[in-house]
Amino acid sequence: MQACGVDIGGTAIKGAPVDLEAGTLASGRYETATPHPARPGDVADAVRGVVEHFGWQGPVGVTFPGVVANGIVQSAANMHPDWVGRDAASLLAKRLDQPVVVMNDADAAGIAEMAHGAGRRRAYAAPRPWTGPTIVLTQVASATGPLRGGPVGSSAFSRVESRPGLDDTAVEYTATHPVASR
Repeated sequence: MQACGVDIGGTAIKGAPVDLEAGTLASGRYETATPHPARPGDVADAVRGVVEHFGWQGPVGVTFPGVVANGIVQSAANMHPDWVGRDAASLLAKRLDQPVVVMNDADAAGIAEMAHGAGRRRAYAAPRPWTGPTIVLTQVASATGPLRGGPVGSSAFSRVESRPGLDDTAVEYTATHPVASR
């Protein structure tokens, strides 16, 4: 299965079709500048441009550089303040006329690690039934972060459920973001 993945950043919006089983890009990446000021409508138009570049029809996953809970932006330090309280998932789904999931960029990186990287099969290291979360540290690139590569974040990932019809490695995870859980 494929989806179009789009990363909204403070300076650029990048995207590509993604092979969800392999965890790899299904084609080359496309990038455009983030509008300044980065108001929701202008950014949604830029995201639409990225998705249309691929002629994409289908699910779209969008990452956002702020706290996002259930598709709703809770903080937007590098974006326009109009994002705070905005249902980004609904805004983008309407603009794209396609199903959209929006989450924090570092949470998305952690979920990718759990599915395809260092956390793969980690939930099964403990005797069944699985007994606890896996902590994943993520680092998101930033030109202004306290570390050269950007700030380090962490999330606890818990197994939610296996998807029916798929093997034991196909597990849905939920991220517990320290700020979003307040």
